[in-house]
Amino acid sequence: MEKCKAALVLAGVGDALGYRNFSRENNALGAKIQEELKEIGGLENLVLSSDKWPVSDNTLMHMATAEALITDYWCLEDLYRELVKRYVDSTDKLPGRRSDPATIESCSQLKPDNYLLAWHTPFNEKGSGFGAATKAMCLGMRYWKPERLESLIEVSIECGRMTHNHPTGFLGSLCTALFISYAIQGKPLVKWGRDMMKVVPMAEEYCKKTIRHMAEYQEHWFYFEAKWQFYLEEREINEENQNKPSFPDNYDAEEREKTYRRWSSEGRGGRRGHDAPMIAYDAILGCGGDWTELCNRAMFHGGESAATGSIAGCLYGLLYGLSKVPKGLYQDLEQRERLEYLGETLYRLSTEEKVDSYGFERPEDFDYVTYEEFFSRYLVILTRRAIKWSKLLKGKNSIQKSLKDMNRTFPDNIQFRKTADPCLQQTLYNVLVAYGHHNKAVGYCQGMNFIAGYLILITKNEEESFWLLDALIGRILPDFYSPEMMGLKTDQEVLGELVKMKVPAVAELMDRHGVMWTLVVSRWFICLFIDILPVETVLRIWDCLFYEGSKILFRVALTLIKQHQASILEATNFPDICDKFKEITKGMFVTECHTFMEKIFTEPGSLSMATINKLRETCRAKLLAQG
Repeated sequence: MEKCKAALVLAGVGDALGYRNFSRENNALGAKIQEELKEIGGLENLVLSSDKWPVSDNTLMHMATAEALITDYWCLEDLYRELVKRYVDSTDKLPGRRSDPATIESCSQLKPDNYLLAWHTPFNEKGSGFGAATKAMCLGMRYWKPERLESLIEVSIECGRMTHNHPTGFLGSLCTALFISYAIQGKPLVKWGRDMMKVVPMAEEYCKKTIRHMAEYQEHWFYFEAKWQFYLEEREINEENQNKPSFPDNYDAEEREKTYRRWSSEGRGGRRGHDAPMIAYDAILGCGGDWTELCNRAMFHGGESAATGSIAGCLYGLLYGLSKVPKGLYQDLEQRERLEYLGETLYRLSTEEKVDSYGFERPEDFDYVTYEEFFSRYLVILTRRAIKWSKLLKGKNSIQKSLKDMNRTFPDNIQFRKTADPCLQQTLYNVLVAYGHHNKAVGYCQGMNFIAGYLILITKNEEESFWLLDALIGRILPDFYSPEMMGLKTDQEVLGELVKMKVPAVAELMDRHGVMWTLVVSRWFICLFIDILPVETVLRIWDCLFYEGSKILFRVALTLIKQHQASILEATNFPDICDKFKEITKGMFVTECHTFMEKIFTEPGSLSMATINKLRETCRAKLLAQG
């Protein structure tokens, strides 16, 4: 965890050192910068305060990426929308920090309010710059495991294309994300470049599948690969058996300037998506773990030293931590605390990835690729639902009855109290209003507030709660909550008939004392056992309700009655019977949810839907005849 924190912090340090560049001259050469450094006593005497040594747009955009990565997204498309939102929001902070022009231009074309096309931008001839590479490093911290390679490829390319929709630009994004993942994996440094080159064809295949007009990109694709192949050959690490990089005997600041210019596309090293990570990688290869040497190679040169410094600093932090870095360089660094938090959170999320969002551990052979492919296909459904949900919330419909029930919903739950922050009463109101627009035949009925409230507590998402509520009321329990509540009344009578068949002694007791079933079980059915049984038990029952349908309600009711038959039969009058039915929903039998769930599938015996539906027809006809 400490090295992940160090990576984010040192990315900021490298950015600040390269951005300020001592003399504030864009083209100051490395030799001149190092002379100025000696005059002030070297790096050990340098203090990077936020006023004199601010970070550039590289760090702010990198933070925006990290902030999106630590949100609770559950498919990559959700992550992309979050990235778009944060990139657009970040543009307000960029003026005065020597912003990458391609970043500003592309952010103006992003559409955070367009659910389907939020992250789609056109091909950009000017999008070959370094900005995609410097904001994508943390992607490698989130998707560092070898089995997540396909996700890393997709996310880094889409992230890069949002602001730098040009192969040289977004392949730089892929490159830095890969290098970060290699650092975490512990892969030997000399293998990073050639292993990255093996991934580039996979990236090309992904782009062919997802980019409609690939021809525009194809002619520029070769440039990135050719430049890197040339570099690896120059360092003599392009072959599998070459495990020691070759540097010139004289590789001082002046010689490095010439080399960086030669690697560049315009005579200024680090300006593009291919050479910014290249210079950083070269510095890591050559510094031997020495922080000062890394700075001389990556932060102090006449090119885009803020970009190369940021990438090199991030890699150094993962490989070596902070122990060899003077404290003055990071203790007062702008945004240090937030950078540390982001590094710590990314570490936690990446190491907890085997646990799903519900807390269950995933198996060793969990197929992440298939899982994400499924959600990509499911996106069409989610999009359609999201559009409808937004329209329902904007509609006008009077459901004043629901307002009265707001304060009655889970009064013992602190999240539903008006003093809560956030208070779930507003979320509950939104769900009930939306459902009133959606199902005008039902509108609002008492009991729905508890069901919707329970769904909100489980999902913590009002849109998901709405669709689950619709599944319950519209499909699983039709007519339960209609104005006449005919479905509810029918099923209460069906339960009475089932008790006659399964527990005849209790049925005879009820008849003898004139107790109607609606008096003792109406709350069981209308609230689906919420506030009747313990929360964990209700959750297990609802799992079965969504899977098996309404039959589970009869299983639960029959199990409660049959298990407590002896106690119920002790009742001698009407009030006693009502009290007994309250008592049977309490105690260890219902608290031990695992045992209880086993019982409901054995205690009532055979219970077919054919039998239930036949009884429903009979009971419904009887109720209609009674008027």
